[in-house]
Amino acid sequence: MRKSVLILNTGGTISMRATERGFAPDPDFLGRLKNIVADPAFAPGLDVQFAEMTPLLDSSNMEPGDWRRIADEITRLGEKADGVLLLHGTDTLAFTASALSFLLEPSRLPVIITGSQIPMSEADSDGLANVQGALAALAEDRSRDVFVWFGGRLMKGNRTTKVHSFGLAAFDAPRMRGRDAKPGELRAALPNVEEGRAMAQVGLLKLYPGISGAVVDALVDSGLQGLVMECYGAGNGPDLNTGFMAALKRAVDTGVVVVAVSQCHFGSVDLYRYATGRALADIGIISGSDMTVEAAVTKLQVLLSLTSDIPAVAEAMTQDLRGEVTIT
Repeated sequence: MRKSVLILNTGGTISMRATERGFAPDPDFLGRLKNIVADPAFAPGLDVQFAEMTPLLDSSNMEPGDWRRIADEITRLGEKADGVLLLHGTDTLAFTASALSFLLEPSRLPVIITGSQIPMSEADSDGLANVQGALAALAEDRSRDVFVWFGGRLMKGNRTTKVHSFGLAAFDAPRMRGRDAKPGELRAALPNVEEGRAMAQVGLLKLYPGISGAVVDALVDSGLQGLVMECYGAGNGPDLNTGFMAALKRAVDTGVVVVAVSQCHFGSVDLYRYATGRALADIGIISGSDMTVEAAVTKLQVLLSLTSDIPAVAEAMTQDLRGEVTIT
């Protein structure tokens, strides 16, 4: 039986063309792609349908509300499909991949996200190879999860991060430990789900020598509900910086969920390995273990959009809900 695949274009480099102001969306892109895919040798065994989001977005302009719109479109348009290929800009592709892994029902259908570093309108584009590779992956018996296909590799979506601004092997999954976790039911981790909540405001803070507590206070004063903090190494912070530590404690005490991830590409957070990490744990900072920045940010946003129960969100951040974190 032939499989049915939906190609949903959201914009990004793959569907752009050169203009006087630089690369911009190409209104003829989808028509040209349809003609290419119509060749039986391009996507054998697949019936391919096409759709576009409106407006098309450079992924630099993607916001949390757009993730929810994309998830809704995949659910609606993919109702009769066996899989979805999402075309997306590369800048925030890993954020969208992680977000969709939490927003979509895990039992529905496989979703593969791809794009390109060079527009398909250019002679040396990597876009066509990425589309063909992703379609070939969807033609296989694929687990019902969110994946990224890029540069000849298939990677679990919420383990993926962008590692090169121009190179064609632009994405990697450096913290993936070789297992394909079975997706869990995200809502089951929350005792009090509240329907209709908006996507939460979550901040991202990278530690650096000399950081001031005023930075944390300003973020909290902006109204954020969650904060992902990129710590040094195994989850260490400047515990002798009393102003900074006091600001972090104030944030936690006011109900901001603060999650520690590592600045390193490889490895994970262990807040109890060093005294400087233990100091963070003692004031209520949560370990993000080996989650990527993208997974931690989007997971926290989705959880906070489902409930105002802060202790429940904090607990759920330590659980493996969609294969995004290694629990040892």
